[in-house]
Amino acid sequence: MNDDKLGVVARTFLLAVLSALAAVAILPYASAFPSLIIEDDGFFYAEIARNISALGVSTFDGLHETSGYHLLWMAVMAGTSWVLQLVSSQPEFLLWGYLSLSLFVISVYTNLFFNSLEARILVWVLSLMCSLLMEVNLLVLLILPIYQVLFDRVQNGASVPLWFYGLIALIPLVRIDATIMLAVPICYLLITDRRIGFGGGIAMLFGLAVQLVVMKLVFGHMFSVSSTLKAADMEGSRLISNLLHRGADYTLRNLLAFGLLVLAFGLAVIRRHWLAVAIVISVAGFYAAHLIFNHQRHWYFLPVYLSAFYLVVKLWPVSGWWFRIFRPGALVAALILGMGFGLGYQLTHIPARINSLAFVKQANAMLDQSDVVFQVDGSGWTGFFLDAHLVNGDGLVNSYEYANRLVNGDLAGYLDDIGADYVLVNKPYRDNLVVDIGGLQVSESDLELVLETALQSDYRFTQFKLYRLK
Repeated sequence: MNDDKLGVVARTFLLAVLSALAAVAILPYASAFPSLIIEDDGFFYAEIARNISALGVSTFDGLHETSGYHLLWMAVMAGTSWVLQLVSSQPEFLLWGYLSLSLFVISVYTNLFFNSLEARILVWVLSLMCSLLMEVNLLVLLILPIYQVLFDRVQNGASVPLWFYGLIALIPLVRIDATIMLAVPICYLLITDRRIGFGGGIAMLFGLAVQLVVMKLVFGHMFSVSSTLKAADMEGSRLISNLLHRGADYTLRNLLAFGLLVLAFGLAVIRRHWLAVAIVISVAGFYAAHLIFNHQRHWYFLPVYLSAFYLVVKLWPVSGWWFRIFRPGALVAALILGMGFGLGYQLTHIPARINSLAFVKQANAMLDQSDVVFQVDGSGWTGFFLDAHLVNGDGLVNSYEYANRLVNGDLAGYLDDIGADYVLVNKPYRDNLVVDIGGLQVSESDLELVLETALQSDYRFTQFKLYRLK
């Protein structure tokens, strides 16, 4: 092994060790609820990966098959879980391993594609703002080298390695909608560099075909159950709601995304770098699709933030007053300050965190592992730490049969169908209806309260109550 390869191995090992140590530091914060470090959907991945590796079945609750995830990231998570469970299957240990994996992925793309200290700090801040354990970190790791190869091709006439096409083919397996982020650059290449553009287009179509065929063969459907439900719920524009009615958090996140895209586009036009213009348009298309038609989630922003910021770093002048603005890292300082306020806000929810941890420990002491618990909202975190079977009620990681019944309002009698013993809620409900979804209604009179949070909760999503069905 030559010195260069030895150096790469040494740096990779160091990043892995540092990621594992950092995961130890943030594990207590990530284990509690609520947490902006891992959102509820991240725990969906964590629990399904554990079940795939331990049971050989794609299931969240241990009872129903689910396809509510993106294939490639779940494969990585399940492989990691299999290795971890050779040592221990305790949820805290598995969560540490998953955190180490996410932090390692972030550290790799940070060190590969961003050179200055200011830029690397920014990338870390942006990544931690957008939830760990999600597929978007892997998406960034795959798409940035694609952009890098295209930049080298346009600027230096560099040859295109074979792995470039392999990465393009993997993008649909990470997120099928992320193909939007390659569509315009490939069209641009079909005009300016036909051989590369044609090869990239074939690779992307091949990846799409593999994604759809694998889904059909494994689950009998071309699209995941979560995609099916989101498509059924896509009625009208969500633009105003996402911008103005989701609180200051989403308003500021959207302003940051818009600002980075405008800055990247402006720099690309000023530099007359038309490939960069094509990339910005594609990234903006991915962003706009979720902004207008979807109920935005924090992790949707990460591919937008880092792709746009990557272009800003590549196109920013290396001399003159522009350079002097960038070097002091004013934007870095602002984001770190903002993150500090965000962390301070979260730390004000200490009673809520105590509530969540105490509640799940008490519930585990009370329930048998064979008990079936039904929960609609916030079931990812609870399902990961609860020993009993926890059935997901919003349908995102439930079965296709459940999704069809939910969409058609035909869930009446579902709790009897699955032999449910308990109902769990984590937030206040209205009109004495503890459950009211898709035709399934369960009132307080149908239930017996057996456990609730010990402290007066200061956060509406940690007002846990466990009911036994009468």
